[in-house]
Amino acid sequence: MSKAHCETPSIRIEKYDPNHHARVLQDYRLTELQYTKTPLDAVREAETDPQKIPLVMRNEANELVGFFILHTHDGVTEYNYDPESSVLLRSYSIDKKYRRRGYAKASFEAIYRFIREELGEKITQIVLTVNIGNEAAIALYENAGFRDTGETTPGRHSMLKIFCRSVG
Repeated sequence: MSKAHCETPSIRIEKYDPNHHARVLQDYRLTELQYTKTPLDAVREAETDPQKIPLVMRNEANELVGFFILHTHDGVTEYNYDPESSVLLRSYSIDKKYRRRGYAKASFEAIYRFIREELGEKITQIVLTVNIGNEAAIALYENAGFRDTGETTPGRHSMLKIFCRSVG
């Protein structure tokens, strides 16, 4: 294995800008549409909800490798978390062509840093939900330090597990 494949890639988080990102998101590929919305669908939904912040992930070559939404306030109250100290991570994905290269692992450190810098120190916890049958996502989130709260909630297609993790 070459040295390039052993190093942790660098990820930069940017707020979604339709003038710069919309065209690239048209080519974004997901394989598990039964579990998550496409980035374009998530962006459309966020356009009518100022509490949803659409974000893109770029690698060191400035390629768009991933997407997610941070949902403030009402996003976490739906799951009985404090909106003053928690944020909901939604629609997280890595583009199919960039998977298995370490971007998912690197993205979480960038996400934590983004939350601290952009949302402030008052946000101390990230909450997310994952479809109970999405074993790959569950493993990813557990490896990123999220813990299964033991709680479930009904989702669009199946039951969802609730996970949380401190930002720090």
